[in-house]
Amino acid sequence: MLLKSLVVIIVFLSLIMINVFDDNKKNSHNTYIENQFVYTGLDRIIATEIEYSSKTRFIYLSFDDGPLNGSQNINKIVNLEKVPINVMVVGEHVFKAKKNKEYFDNYIKNRYVEVNNHSYSHAGHQYKKYYSNPTGVLCDFNHSMNSLGLDNKIARLPGRNIWRLDGRKKGGHINTRKSANLLSSNGFKIIGWDVEWRYNPITKKPRDTYKEVFDKIKHKLDTNSTFTKSNVVILAHDSMFRSKKEAQKLQDLIRLIKVTDGYEIVPLSKYPLIF
Repeated sequence: MLLKSLVVIIVFLSLIMINVFDDNKKNSHNTYIENQFVYTGLDRIIATEIEYSSKTRFIYLSFDDGPLNGSQNINKIVNLEKVPINVMVVGEHVFKAKKNKEYFDNYIKNRYVEVNNHSYSHAGHQYKKYYSNPTGVLCDFNHSMNSLGLDNKIARLPGRNIWRLDGRKKGGHINTRKSANLLSSNGFKIIGWDVEWRYNPITKKPRDTYKEVFDKIKHKLDTNSTFTKSNVVILAHDSMFRSKKEAQKLQDLIRLIKVTDGYEIVPLSKYPLIF
C-alpha cells in the first residue's frame, strides 16, 4: 500500500515538471509577456497578461494644456473607442473656470485617461524667464501636483520638447536642461514627443489631416527616428477639438491606428523606462 502511494506521488510530480518545462519553452521565442491593464465597466483597471510580438509598435496619444474647451470631446471619444490616452494638464487652467474644473473631474473619472503634470502656470508663456530659474520650475510642478492631487510624476515641460527618462536625455537649451535635470532628480519622468499634430495658433484648428498625422507616425517608426525604438509619442492639444467636426478627425485617427496591423495604443505608464 505504501509502495503504491509512493508511485502515485512520483508520477504526479513528474507531470508537474513536464508542464513547467513546456511553459518555459513557450515563452522562449521572440515575444514577451507583460502585465497590461484591461479596462472594464466593473473596476477602473484589472491587471492581466497580454502577449505582444516583438514587432508590435506602440502608440501613445497625449494632449497638452487642458482642461480647456475641447477636453469634453476628447473624453467622449476615448470612451467610445475604448483606448487609453494621456492628458498633460495645466493646474492654473483647472481652477480658471467652473467648466474647466468639470472637464478635469471627468478626466479623473474616466478609466481610459491618465492625468499627468504640465506645470501649474505653463510658464506664463514667458519661457526664457521661466527656465532661467530651475528651482522655480520645480516649485511650479510640485504646486501643480499637490493642488491637483496627482498620483504620478509623469510630466511634460511647457513649450519644450525635452526628455529625461532613467538617465536617457534629449533636447533643451542650457537653462531648460538644468530645469529638466532638477525635475528628473526629484523623481519626475519628463516626456517629450515624437510626432506633433500641428494646429493653427489663431483658430486652434488642426493643420494636419488625420491621414497626414498617421503618415508621420509610420515614417517615424519605419525610419527608427523616435526617442525609443518601436514607440511613438504623439502630441496634440485639447483646444484643437472644440467642434464636432474637428473632434471627428481625432476619432478617425484613432480608428485608423486601431485597424493597422501591429499598432497598439497604450498609455504612457507603459512607456519603457517610466517605472
